[in-house]
Amino acid sequence: METSAKTVAELEAENERLRRELIEAQESLEARRRGTAAVDSVCDPAEELLSSETFAALVLDQTQDAIVVCDRSGRVVRANRAADQLCGRDPLSQPFGVAFPLRGALGPGRPCEAISEAELSLFPATSTATPRDVEACLVRQDGLRLDLLVSVAPMRDRERRLLGAVVTMTDITERKQAEESLRQAKEEWEKTFDAIPDFVAVIDDQCRIVRANRAMADRLGLTQAECVGINCYQLVHGTTEPPAYCPHMATCRNSRQHMVEMFEPRLGGDMLVSTSPWFDEQGRAIGTVHVARDITERKRRDAQIATLTRVYAVLSQVNEAIVRIHDAPTLFAEVCRIVAETGRLPLAWVGQRRGNKVIPVAFTGPSAGMIREITVEVEGELGAGPTGTCIRENHAVINDDFALNPAMAPWCAPALRYGVQTSAAFPLRRQGEAVGSLTIYASDSKAFDAEQIGLFESLSANISYALDVIDHEDRRVRAEEALRRSADELARSNQDLEQFASVASHDLQEPLRTVNGFAQLLRKHYANQLDAEGNNFIEFIVEGTTRMQTLIRDLLAYSRVGTRHREPVSIDANASLRQVLADLQDSIRHTGAEVTYGELPVVRADPSQLAQLFQNLIGNAMKFRGESSPRIHIEANQEGDYWRFSVRDNGIGIEPRFREQIFEVFRRLHTRDRYEGTGIGLAICKKIVDRHGGRIWVESELGHGAAFHFTLPK
Repeated sequence: METSAKTVAELEAENERLRRELIEAQESLEARRRGTAAVDSVCDPAEELLSSETFAALVLDQTQDAIVVCDRSGRVVRANRAADQLCGRDPLSQPFGVAFPLRGALGPGRPCEAISEAELSLFPATSTATPRDVEACLVRQDGLRLDLLVSVAPMRDRERRLLGAVVTMTDITERKQAEESLRQAKEEWEKTFDAIPDFVAVIDDQCRIVRANRAMADRLGLTQAECVGINCYQLVHGTTEPPAYCPHMATCRNSRQHMVEMFEPRLGGDMLVSTSPWFDEQGRAIGTVHVARDITERKRRDAQIATLTRVYAVLSQVNEAIVRIHDAPTLFAEVCRIVAETGRLPLAWVGQRRGNKVIPVAFTGPSAGMIREITVEVEGELGAGPTGTCIRENHAVINDDFALNPAMAPWCAPALRYGVQTSAAFPLRRQGEAVGSLTIYASDSKAFDAEQIGLFESLSANISYALDVIDHEDRRVRAEEALRRSADELARSNQDLEQFASVASHDLQEPLRTVNGFAQLLRKHYANQLDAEGNNFIEFIVEGTTRMQTLIRDLLAYSRVGTRHREPVSIDANASLRQVLADLQDSIRHTGAEVTYGELPVVRADPSQLAQLFQNLIGNAMKFRGESSPRIHIEANQEGDYWRFSVRDNGIGIEPRFREQIFEVFRRLHTRDRYEGTGIGLAICKKIVDRHGGRIWVESELGHGAAFHFTLPK
């Protein structure tokens, strides 16, 4: 507007100068007429104006503004170069109303054919008055649209008669465009200011709100206009003076930007407040632009992330403790310590169920004294809380607020006294059954969200797994101890058996031989003196002592399988079998047996015991033969990490119900008068196979032969 005012003043001065020059030209012309006396009549006003054409042209062409001189009829009688350039044509070729459509600016909607006295009454009545300025629009013939500032000044003679008008035009197109751009920019700024989601206010150095955006006004429940003029601390903080640290006041003092996080209840939570200085035209700070960004959700997320980070740290440290600690009481104490310290919780405790009672076995935290003041049960009123319910129902239970949960009435007073509001209990299981709980507490209500609860459930599951491992380890240790005791007892038993074998082979055999010997002497010397019954008694004595000697020898052989053995070595089973067959040659010839075998492998075994195994099985096959001559075949096949040996025969077979019993010591299926022996041969075979880490079994049907199988590791 300063530019506009300056332009108007310059135009007024220029118009005044031109008017005086034109008046002087008219006076000079009048003097020339009086001096010659050749002209008696008065010139027409238009002719008087034209008579000064050369002088006027020189004057008009010197100015930068477009100037047009019109007569009373509106006809253009003079235009300077600037007017020609502005209009893009010769203004003399058209009357005023056509070449310069400015009449609408002077009188909208009226004809533009002549400048009447009434129209000129719009201008000042005297030549010294300020001309009237109007803004008008000119559309040239080439289509160019120009915005003009037009000043129209009437021209009069000395008698104040209207001669015409001087029209001065200034091209203000660029200025109008700049004003339009400024208007649009201001409008865009207004829209942007109100579209900003942050709470923005312009505040002066007296803490008065000069402007507030829509977001701030809406949050405060006011209109934007209602915010203006109110002290910011009164409106935002509800106080009578600025707070102890006010970023606005700090910026007003040092003209620097300040930023601070503040809790603003009236704005709805935590805010990130920034203030930037607002300067006047002289560069003086006269206030601030105050921006408050709601960071409540961000702070909540940050707090949640920090909490989850602590819970993950708890989970990690507890897992490390589970690996390191192998007894439940120490583990419970360490878990409580980690949960309370790393999780930054006021209290964590582990309770174990004993009948209907829940007994604290470990507890830690600043509020640990609360555990000494409360009683928790599984059933009844004292079992209605998270811990009792958790153990009773075997799932996690959350209490969001002691004060609002009626079930927490028995523990509400101590909880509030120790500063806890929330609790959560998680079951500790053994073999899937809840036997206790891990209960944790927090100082805020609704402190445990779903993600935290899920992590603590994983924690309790890991602890429960650790309890199962500890129990398994305890059982293993007890079993190992029992096994050690059994091994010691077995060693003593083997030692006793070895001693017994020694006694049996020497001390017991000697009396038997004595009895047998004297019985033989009785039969030799007194057989004729005894009747038949006496001789039978002697036969019974001889037969009994002989059978007793055989039993002792077989029992000695059985005991020596486990006490007199060598470490397994690699041995060719073919060679071992050939040696056995050579030893059994008489029996094979006597029974007419046919013994065949396939290619046998090299195995790791005690050579003497492998030979005894073959000998007992082949001997049984020949002993329990049918009516036809024995047919015996030995073969071996691979089965995983073992060799399976098979000894097949065509003998009398075995009833399926006796397949297990035949491997027991002294187990006989037939009478001695039919098949000799003590029933210990297969028991020795089983003991040999067991010692080598294999197994032995029989496949047979009565009357269809038998196939004895045994396995030995490769």
